Amino acid sequence: MLARNPEEKSEPRIGVQTQKLVRYQWLDITRGVLIALIVIQHVYWFSSGKEYWWGRAQLAVNAFVVLSGFVLMMSIRRRQENYWPFLRKRLAKLLGAYLACFFLALVIRPLIVGKHSFEAARELSETQYYWAHIGAHLSLLYGLVPNGWLPNGNDAFLPPAWFTSLMVQFYLVAPLLGRLSEKWLWRLLGLSLIVLLHPINWRLLVYWSPYGAALPMKLYLFLSGMLLYTYWPALGSGKAPFWCAPVIKLGNASYWIYLLNYPVLSLVF
Repeated sequence: MLARNPEEKSEPRIGVQTQKLVRYQWLDITRGVLIALIVIQHVYWFSSGKEYWWGRAQLAVNAFVVLSGFVLMMSIRRRQENYWPFLRKRLAKLLGAYLACFFLALVIRPLIVGKHSFEAARELSETQYYWAHIGAHLSLLYGLVPNGWLPNGNDAFLPPAWFTSLMVQFYLVAPLLGRLSEKWLWRLLGLSLIVLLHPINWRLLVYWSPYGAALPMKLYLFLSGMLLYTYWPALGSGKAPFWCAPVIKLGNASYWIYLLNYPVLSLVF
């Protein structure tokens, strides 16, 4: 979810009716709360080797996927950008933090390998398929590589970055989805819910991605966010109280925090 998702940046927006500049500060606050929960869960994970008692960090990441769908639909509907300018702008916002944190993870890897028993399987895969993992991650589409083909291909070196690959996949299709009618968005949402059926869901998690890093596995969340904007475009808009400023700043930095917290905690613990 996460440092704040680059595509989820709450830039000044033109209000639908008032035509005044409006900030979606409540979305920033939501991101701030979510990234705080993720960091807390990661701290507990590293300190105990167990999931936090009230849920997994991925639940908060799922909320980021919904927010991503909401904000991308907002951008598509209001700015009416062509496909390639849209994709180029979004990837530019995504890549800086991703590449910096990915290479940081490679640099510190010799210091943390073998230090955490629950990371043994991932570290073994990194060693056995080192250059395959490097190539897959530089392509940005490693989330589409089935786990059966490249073990731990979604979370090698920088585990939280599975979300980055998922976002790249959504960037590729978002302009097309954003131009569908509401009727077709609902139909596609209904079709995407098939992945939640137990026999299908279990196989996808085991053989493709345990995190849900492949687009079909999280499409229903992304479409939910797009439909949420369609019916409630003012959600999260407006100025928050002044005392929320620290949480807003946390939300603005959530994407960086999301990628950085895992390697930092690996060193701390």
